[in-house]
Amino acid sequence: MLDVQSLDTQVLSLFLEKFQAMKAAEKKGIQDLLDRMQQNLNISKGKVLKPIRLAVKGLNSGPDLAQLLSLLNPNTIITRVQSCLA
Repeated sequence: MLDVQSLDTQVLSLFLEKFQAMKAAEKKGIQDLLDRMQQNLNISKGKVLKPIRLAVKGLNSGPDLAQLLSLLNPNTIITRVQSCLA
C-alpha cells in the first residue's frame, strides 16, 4: 500500500500529465479528468482532490475544484503543481 506522500505524488503526477494534454481547461473536461483519475487509481474522491487543491491553492477545502481550475490560468496551475513535485 502506498503511503500518503507517495499517493499524493502519484495523484499530482497523473493530474499534471493529463491536464497538460487537455486542449481546453473547461469545467466539464476537468471534472471528467478528476472522475477518471479516481476510478483509475481506485481511491476516494477526497484523495484525488486534496493534493491537487493544496498544490494549486494552498487550501484543504474550498469551492468546487473543477470550477476553480477552469477559472485559473492553465499555466499557473501547471507551474504550481510542478513546484510541489520538485
